[in-house]
Amino acid sequence: MSINWSDQAGRREFLKLAGGLAGSAMLPFAGNALAADNLNFFTWSAAVDTVKSHLTAFEKKYGMQVAYNNAPWAQYRDTMITKFVGNAPLDVLWVSDSWLPEWADAGWLVPVDGYPELMKYNADTDDFCLKSMQYKGKQYGLTYYSDYMAFFYDEEKLTKAGISAPPKTWEEVVQQSLKIKQAGLSEYPLMLSMARESWLIEFLTALVYSHGGRFVDDAGNAVMQDPKKGAHQALQWIVDAVQKHKIISPACVELGELNGLKAFSSGNHAFAMLGRYRVRSLNDPKQSQIAGRVKQALMPAGPGGSNATVGWMRFYGMTKQAAADKTRAANAAKLIEWFGGKADGQQIPETAVQRHRQRLRRQVAVCRSGHPGRLQEVLRHRHVRKAAEARAEEGRGQPLVRRMGRGQRQRMAIRRPREVDGRGRAEEVRADLDRPEEAELIARTAATAIVGWGES
Repeated sequence: MSINWSDQAGRREFLKLAGGLAGSAMLPFAGNALAADNLNFFTWSAAVDTVKSHLTAFEKKYGMQVAYNNAPWAQYRDTMITKFVGNAPLDVLWVSDSWLPEWADAGWLVPVDGYPELMKYNADTDDFCLKSMQYKGKQYGLTYYSDYMAFFYDEEKLTKAGISAPPKTWEEVVQQSLKIKQAGLSEYPLMLSMARESWLIEFLTALVYSHGGRFVDDAGNAVMQDPKKGAHQALQWIVDAVQKHKIISPACVELGELNGLKAFSSGNHAFAMLGRYRVRSLNDPKQSQIAGRVKQALMPAGPGGSNATVGWMRFYGMTKQAAADKTRAANAAKLIEWFGGKADGQQIPETAVQRHRQRLRRQVAVCRSGHPGRLQEVLRHRHVRKAAEARAEEGRGQPLVRRMGRGQRQRMAIRRPREVDGRGRAEEVRADLDRPEEAELIARTAATAIVGWGES
């Protein structure tokens, strides 16, 4: 089956074909009656206990109450739009960069450029994050976290099918999936979540970018309908994968990201597209039946495309309601700084882990420059060790990397750094970095595995 595209095909037609990015179903989230001087903070359902802990400290510091509510990430966008339209009490909230133009144009979010106490953090913020919070020359918040869409594979399934290396192109994904399918290892080798939920835009964008396409041009004009530069090739590949090759389940349009994660973790598939931070749970024996077997590859490239994927940035934003009152706006800015900046001069999201992670990010920049020799320095950098020690002290000493060739000893070095001396660990790193094709992935995985809170 092919998709019929015309010169007149536009935004509405694409959204229908893509499964309706906006969605329509949502659950009501009723709150208690709120005092007039309360701040209202809304997030998706991630790290709820941590958020509550930080809110308690904020309330104690400033003597003000914060009414906190959350909704599942999958329904978050629909939930917030309903609240915006219904004029529900909202002051500060988590925002995805994907929604910024829509929410800003609708007047639901306001710029924070006028708050010097927030703007001072720009000097310590990556350019990618700053640009993700900016729209039409205005900045709309402070960073929560950033990540990217990853392509994972079950190494054991590939080995059993006689496949020596993961696919580098989407055509190779088809060929390897057919081989795995014929071997009886998986009925639908590729797990792809296409349900109408908040994750859908990231899944689609990764596919479109890797096929060399775009949704809009540099001027913001829609080009998604362009058969060569738009989304056509990526969507056609999905249709063929489902209906022609039968390597993706037809139920993918009903499969949400969380259920897709569970399906891949259960060993039902050989390949999966998921947020990069999911590697932690995928390789956790307590959460995954394929722990230790999950590896990350570059995003497959489409014809004329590249190994490009999509990165995203989530941030703390302020609503129009908060900005309407000077005192309320000032208090909202304090709350944004407490979470997105510093609280009493300290970074608070993950205490010692956060401090070392921020320093490590600056070192990780070399991963993008393609200098394998310097990647060794990144992995041996003291902030990897310090962050691992901090995680262990907090009782969360999960291994940062499970894909090292010398596996067990390296995992011990990460989980319990004091049990393996620095020289021994450096030798392990060098041994793995001798494989140039994996050097960047190993370094990036190790450096970014000290993850933020993410979505749930």
